[in-house]
Order: sequence, then C-alpha cells, then structure tokens
Amino acid sequence: MNNQPGIQLAPKRLIAIMALTVIVILVSTVWLLYEASFNQQLQRLVEIAKVRAGLIEAIVNHDENHQHSHDRDVGASVLKLPQLAHMKFQGFGESGEFTLARLNDDYIEFLLGYRHNVLEQPEPVPVSSTLAEPMRRALQGKSGTLVGIDYRSVEVLAAYETINMLGWGVVAKINMSEIREPFIKAALISILISILVIALGSMFTLRFMSPLITQIGDDHFYLRTLFQNSPIGLALCRMDGTLVETNTAYSNITGYSLKEANDLSYWDITPDRYRDMEAEQLWHLEHRGGYGPYEKEYIHKEGHLVPVRLKGKIINRGGEDFIWSSVEDISDRVEAERRLRQAATIFESTGEGIIITDENNKIILVNSAYCEITGYSEEEVLGRDPSILRSGKHEKGFYQKLWQHLKLEGNWRGEMWNRRKDGSIFPVWQHISVIENDHNVTNYVSVFSDISELKAVEEQLSHQAHHDELTGLHNRLYFKSQIEKSVQSAKRNRHMMALLFLDLDGFKQVNDSYGHDVGDQLLQVVAERLKECVREEDTVARMGGDEFIIILSKIKDRKDASLVANNILKTVPRPVELQEQIITPSTSIGISIYPSDAESVNGLQNAADNAMYGAKASCNNSYQYFSNLS
Repeated sequence: MNNQPGIQLAPKRLIAIMALTVIVILVSTVWLLYEASFNQQLQRLVEIAKVRAGLIEAIVNHDENHQHSHDRDVGASVLKLPQLAHMKFQGFGESGEFTLARLNDDYIEFLLGYRHNVLEQPEPVPVSSTLAEPMRRALQGKSGTLVGIDYRSVEVLAAYETINMLGWGVVAKINMSEIREPFIKAALISILISILVIALGSMFTLRFMSPLITQIGDDHFYLRTLFQNSPIGLALCRMDGTLVETNTAYSNITGYSLKEANDLSYWDITPDRYRDMEAEQLWHLEHRGGYGPYEKEYIHKEGHLVPVRLKGKIINRGGEDFIWSSVEDISDRVEAERRLRQAATIFESTGEGIIITDENNKIILVNSAYCEITGYSEEEVLGRDPSILRSGKHEKGFYQKLWQHLKLEGNWRGEMWNRRKDGSIFPVWQHISVIENDHNVTNYVSVFSDISELKAVEEQLSHQAHHDELTGLHNRLYFKSQIEKSVQSAKRNRHMMALLFLDLDGFKQVNDSYGHDVGDQLLQVVAERLKECVREEDTVARMGGDEFIIILSKIKDRKDASLVANNILKTVPRPVELQEQIITPSTSIGISIYPSDAESVNGLQNAADNAMYGAKASCNNSYQYFSNLS
C-alpha cells in the first residue's frame, strides 16, 4: 500500500508535461503565423503577376489598333511602358520584384533590369538550365505559383503568368529567406521563452510541490495509522479468499497475529454452516460489486466462535480485483440482546400491557400484551411517544396533572381512556413509575390493564339503574335526577323549560283484548316514536305503566312545546300491526312551563299531571297546557 515512489516522481512528470505543453503551444503559434504570412505573400505575388500580364496585353491591344501596318516590332513598342513602370516600382520587402522575359533561341532573355540595380540587366539563362524555373514555366504557357530557384540561383516564392499575345512570361517573386527570417527569429525567441517559462515553472512547481509531497506522505502515514488503529477490523483479500493485509482490530477479533492472519484464508475462519450464506454474499459481490452488511460468526484461534458483522466491496489495485471488508465484533451487542430476551421473557408472561420508555419518553420496549390490547406491533411503536394511544377523551389538564404528580411523587395510578390502532376507545387502569439514576430520569415504566369488561359491567348496571327494561327509555330514577338539573340550569341561565306528561288512551283495553304481550310491544313502539319527536338534548322517560314524561330542557316560548306536542300527536297514532292485530295508539299530553306554571320540580310535575288529565277529559289524542285549565 506504499505509493511513495510514485508520489516522488509526480513533480518531474508534471514539469515534463508543462515543458512539452509550452513547446507545443509556442511552435504551433509560430507555425500558424508563418503559414498566414506565407499565404499572404503568395496572394500578393499572384495579384502582381496577373496585373502586370494584363497591363502588357492591354498595351499590345492598344498598339495593334493604332499603329500602321508597317510597324512590325510591337514588342519593342510595348516594352517601353513596363520598363518605365519597373524603374518606378517600389517592390515589397527587401528582395521582392517582378521580371519580364521571352525566349530567344535556346535562352531565356530577360527584358527588365534588376530592381536593385546590381546589374543593368540579367544575363540570359539557357532553357535547359535549372535556373529561372518560375520564368521557364511562364514561357511554357503556364500560370501558377511555386517555391523554386530563380535566375540568381536563389530560392524564391514566385507567381508566374504568360502573355500569350507576345509569348512572354511575367514572374513576381520574393526570396524565401526574407519570408522565413522573422519567423526563424520568432522561433528562437519562442525557444528562449519556453526555456525561461519551463525554468520558472519548474522552480515554482518544485517549491509548491515539495510541501504537497510532504503532506501527501504525512497523509499516507496518517491513513496507515488509521488503518492499523481502527476499532473495526479491516481486511484485504484476493477473490479466492486469501488474506493479503489485515489490521490490529481484525487480529484481535480472530486471535491471530498480523503475520498469522496474512497467511490465512477467509475460509479457514468461517464455520461450514455458513457456506450457503457465503455463496449468496459472493453472488452479490460479483454481480453488484459489494456484499452485506450481514452477520455470522468467526472461528477464533482458540476455537470459540466470535459473532461479527461484515460488509465489503470489490476494489481494484494494480489491475487486480480484491475484496475489501470491514468486520465488526458484535459480541457485546449479542450479549445485550440475550439479556433483553431474558428480560422480555419475564414480562411477556404477564397479561398486563407494559411500556418502557427512555428519559425522553420514547418507547424502547413493549410486551406482547401491549400489542394484543392496543393492536400495534412492537415495530410500529418503538421510538414513538406513548401518547399515540391518547384517546382525546381527556382534557389537556388531565395530562398536565398526571405529569405534575409524576414529578412530585415518582408514580401515578388511575383510570384512563386509550385508543387502539383501529380507532376504538377502551378504558384502562394504569400505573406509571419513574426510574432514576443519581437523581436523573433514565426510564418510565407503565403497566396497564384493560378494564373494558369491568366498565361494560358498570355501564350495564348503570344502564339498568337508569333505564326502563321494557322500552329502553330513561326510568323514573333518571328522570328525577335530570329534572332537577334542568330546573337548576333554567334558574341559573334564566330561560324557559317545559315538562310534557303523556298517557296512552285506551291502553287497558289493549291489554284486556289482546294480552299483555301485545301491550308491551305497543309500549315499545310508542317509545321509539316519542324519541323521534324530540331533540337530542331533551329527555324521554317512562314513569311506569303507560305513562311517559318528556323534559324539554330549553325553549324560547310556549310555541316550542306546542310544536313537539303536535309532532307527537301526528307520529304516535300511526297504525301498527302487532300479532296480526292492527292497533292505532293515541295519547293525551299535559304541559307545564317553567317558570310561569311552577318553579319547583314537584310543582312542575303536578302541573303537567293535572294538565294531562284535563286533555284526557276533553278528548283523546290532544294536549293541554296547565295554564289553560279553568
């Protein structure tokens, strides 16, 4: 795992790359500039050659049209103007010029002198000579450009054209040395600049890379230290399971020294019963590039098994694939889980629900009775607040008092309503205790019993105590408690209330004619119809026999009571078939009003009773107010 040689070579490689980059850039730049200048000069030469050729042909045309037929030497006449232009031609560069020539037997005869007056006129050049290549091509009737040797044996860039009317040739040229000279100088300067840049770059690179190399070396040492001192076992092995390198923690887990561990195979410390599991993890490794995490056991050097948790992935090192694994000794966790299982066995046997929370009141453990009672699984409640069972039936102050009592006394017990997972509400008898360590809360323990059956029995007894067994309406006992509350409320809030006393008409004849079973059924039908005629906050009670009483707890005026009475007189008399007998019940109603008729419970009852008898005396299926009695 030592990469130090590679790190040391890094600055030199970087300097070499920098030098090569600088040289390539500068040479490329000079070359591009040279190409641009070369093409510019070439285009200029082409234009000059064409212009000179065109000018001479124009002169020839002019002379032929204006001279007499006996003037046969057109060339001599035409040559005067180009010679004059040549004398005034300023050229371009130091060596640029244009020349004019014609064939004279086997020689190329130049018609213009040197631009720079070295000689009056160039010497003729044999056609078979290698000199004056541009002019030779022009005299052959060609036009174009080339790099070749001129009549002076100098390499030139030339453009050549033919004057077809005279058989002459025109060449515009410039020395190649003049074109190249500035770029040769530029190249030399570039080389010097490159050397300078490379030298400076090398100095800066070495100056700044040296600390970096040192830092990388330190980091490498630091990583090696972390590797060897990691509390988690680390191992590098080949794809066949042969261990290549391990750290101290791995040696501690397996009991083998670093040297011994490096001579082991992964399979030497793996029990045979894990072969199938290992095959599955190897499949994940080969197809997904990693395996785990999963748990198994290692065979310790001393022979006992060590529970471990593994996770790994494939890494490439030097072109070869290796398995990099982290191995965690989970003996402490496994032991803790064993103890928790023992504790769980103890409280799992109880039929009472148990909740254990941490100091932040987050659930860390519940028993099966809790799950059975609440409908929540353990996984659903772990880490959550026990308030998930809160039913909403208690006011906020109830829980505030509970927590205040817990802080002061360290425990609380009492009756509470909770909500199951399915939404149903159920009562419990609950005991909550605070567990402390050095006066710091560490846990809360709550034990509760489902008292639904007990509450059901209580409710049944309460229902039987306050309801009529035959009709299900409230009975006389409940009526007495409710009428007292209604009167007190009316007094306190200064509103009106009404009491309706009802008696079925001809009920005795029904019992006598059809039997008590039919009479009981008729009472049940009438009870259901009376409940249809009142509000939810009103009370309907059976006083006994065929007598019923209704408390209208709050009314605005007598009309409200009349509306209820009229509704009863329409609803109750509907015919009903009982045991193949059609019976049409009717009722007489007496009404007393608080406070106009009476302000006491007994006074209201007596007034309503008297009014009922008044209604019965007048006609069946009617109502009478006490205040209307004469």
